Amino acid sequence: NFGLDEKIENVTAEVIVDSLICRIKDEQIGKQDRAIDIMTAPVLTCSPTDSVDSVIRMLENRDIRALPVCKADMKVLGVVSKENLKKQSLLGQSSIPISGCMNKNVILAGPNQSTSEVEDLLVKNDVGSVFVVENEKLVGLITRTDLLRQHQYYHGLHYHNKAFEQLIDSPSRKMIYALRKNLKRFDVD
Repeated sequence: NFGLDEKIENVTAEVIVDSLICRIKDEQIGKQDRAIDIMTAPVLTCSPTDSVDSVIRMLENRDIRALPVCKADMKVLGVVSKENLKKQSLLGQSSIPISGCMNKNVILAGPNQSTSEVEDLLVKNDVGSVFVVENEKLVGLITRTDLLRQHQYYHGLHYHNKAFEQLIDSPSRKMIYALRKNLKRFDVD
């Protein structure tokens, strides 16, 4: 019977310690944001059969730098960037499907991964965005800018992502686009 009492005491002590650790973690460390908490969703995507020119127009109309390439079932196949597509266009390949020039090396995260894990993925892989997938389907996107906002490096920037809702033709987007163009003069390579 002594062995049984000792087991009960150990289990009880283990449960108490685990409970205390969880409580300290919640109260003192706090809950860390997850990918699902900061991701942009829904995500604008393009199809592997879309032409280089049509995707360039899509990117320019919405003033974004890259798009995931997905099948109809939202399985991520790759990513295309405006910079890469413009190079293809200059080479006379503006009518080819983007499947021929997409980058197939994409970085994926799960919706419950912590933002620090997502940050590690972005930094270690030197990419501008991570695609959030659940059951092999794209559910969101997290960019370096999203993480900078999360860390509040953009003080005073109140962010509500309407990039996929408003075309560049809207007055507010035209003003922002013009301002960005003017500020690019001061960029240092």
